[in-house]
Parts: sequence; C-alpha cells; structure tokens
Amino acid sequence: MKLKTDEVRATFAMVDAVPAMPAVESSQFVRMAHQGKVLTLSLSGMLWAQASLKTGDDGKWQFFADRRVLKAFLATAKGTEVDFACKGSQLVLKAGQTLDIPSHADVAGYERWTSARTFTLPDEWLAALETLVCYCPNIPGMEHVDAVSFEKGWGAVSTDTMVMAAVLDVKAGWTLLMPSGVAGLIKQFPGAKLCADKTGFGVVTVAGWVYQPMNDSLKKFPMAKIKQTVDGAAKIKPVATMLVSDLSAALTDAVAFLLDANESAQVTVGKDLLLVTVDVHGGKFQRTVKATGSGTQAAVRWPVKQLQAWLAYLSSVKSDAEIGYAKEPGMNILLCKLGERQTVLVFADS
Repeated sequence: MKLKTDEVRATFAMVDAVPAMPAVESSQFVRMAHQGKVLTLSLSGMLWAQASLKTGDDGKWQFFADRRVLKAFLATAKGTEVDFACKGSQLVLKAGQTLDIPSHADVAGYERWTSARTFTLPDEWLAALETLVCYCPNIPGMEHVDAVSFEKGWGAVSTDTMVMAAVLDVKAGWTLLMPSGVAGLIKQFPGAKLCADKTGFGVVTVAGWVYQPMNDSLKKFPMAKIKQTVDGAAKIKPVATMLVSDLSAALTDAVAFLLDANESAQVTVGKDLLLVTVDVHGGKFQRTVKATGSGTQAAVRWPVKQLQAWLAYLSSVKSDAEIGYAKEPGMNILLCKLGERQTVLVFADS
C-alpha cells in the first residue's frame, strides 16, 4: 500500500512524543497494526500515544518496529509517497530508498485511552503555558509539583519549589492539573483539543492522542500554600521598576559570562539603576539597567539562567512592558502587568 509521506510523518510524530524508556519495550518499539483500511501506530511508556491514518487497503497485519529505525527512515524518505509491504515477519518500506526489517517478537504493554469531554486553550494561554512548563521540576523526587496548576477565577502556576511562576487572570476558566509531560507537547500539535479526566491528561487531534496518566504524588500539589505566597508577593511594592527588554538584555549578556559551574549573578539596586555583576576568574563583568524606584537594595544573587524564559515570554506579549523588582526576606519577586493579567515570578536567593 502507498501512503503520503507527509501524512505518515505526521502520524509517527504523534506517537514519537512518548519518551523512550530503556526498561519499557512498548516505548522502544512502535506497534503498527493494519486493519479495516486503517494503519494505527502505538507507543506507551511514561506517556501513552496512538495515531492512525486511512490506507484504502484491505490487508490485515501487525508489526513491531524499532522506533529509531523507523524515525530515521521517515526523516530521510524521498518523494511524496511511502510504499508499505508487510509479508509475514518482514516489513519493506520504499520511498526513494528501501528499508527491509524483521519484526521484533510481540511486545505487550501498549495502553488504550478514550477521551471524554475536550476543550481548547486560547492562544494567549498557550503562550503562557509554554513558559510555565519551564518552571516545572526535572529531577526525581519532585513528582508532587511536576505539573502546571490552573484554578478557575485565579490563573495558573508552576513551581520547582525554588521558583514560582504565575499568570493571574480572573477570567481563567479551568481548575485542573496539567502534568508537565503533556503540557510541554501541546504547541507541537496546532489545533489540538485537551482532555482532563480523573486519571490523567490528554492531547487530542484528528489523527490520534497523547496521554499522561496522573502521578499519585500530584494529589499532594501544595496549591493552597502556593496561592498564599503568590498572592502575597503580588501585593509587595517594587523597589525598582524597569523595562523588561532592558532587564532581559542585561541578563542575557550576563549569562554569557557564567563559566564553569556558576549559575547566578549578583544584583544590586541603587539610585536609578539595577547593577548586575558576574564574577569572572578573579575579575568581574558588570552591566547596569536603568530603573526608577523608591529605594536601594543590598546585593543578592539571582539564578539568571532560569529567568531568561520568563522575560522572553513577557517581551513577546508586550514589547514595552515594565517589570518591578521587590524583595522580601529570602525571596525575590518580579511583577509585570500584561493588560488585565498580573504575572508574578518568585524565586529564592541563589
């Protein structure tokens, strides 16, 4: 059977969103099942995914292909069509080149999921989500906060416990936990619908779906404590206010001077300026940012690399946005108003 190359690539891309796990064969081998003139691809691991496309062929077969080999073939395929021929335990693919591979022994563990009621996020929330997911943890032991939390009438927040990033909006229309695995994928599938159920969260397209089961640890997501911290931070009066673009440019340059294991820069608020300093092998790099404010602030250390994604998001929404810096014991706060929305970034001294 012959299928359009672009359609096969798009179908594979859906299941390729599942991270490969060394000990889980169902995440390493794509199950390809052809039946009823439909070819269905499946992978399951930390995420589950399934995608299908119509073939117009009556043949019935099942094949387990190494995802690395299949991905390489589709990435290098030539022409507008891929010719599939499955004969027993052999699969032959042709698209300006030929791939002839034997099937792996039957693999178990491919999960099924059926979406319930779906919804969509407006573009402005998709942009916020893409940034909020950057502040979810990526290390073991932090599973209880590995999600973006939405609350109706309040907004959305993410945290790795050292940084809290929040977009506050009284018009927010959802209360749900969106695990970071699928939250980070949504932008890859334009026009996708979303589905939150009692056991997890899914991204749904015409071709198929990607689903992340809810980790039981997320039942301990400390939303009440996070809200209290964010709401309190939002009320603090800044000691310095500056253009987001100016602060972003300064921190971007400072990051270039972070050598070896250095991850932070020293920040001091003085009269009409904010001074960024990076220690460089016994010397120092310094950059000033024009600011207005109500006072000075002794030097503290900022995790400047972590702040870049946040400042880039603010700039993308409003190029001339202003950002305020406030300081509380053990806590730094960046506040920025984007129309009717209030954004809050809270981070510990680095």
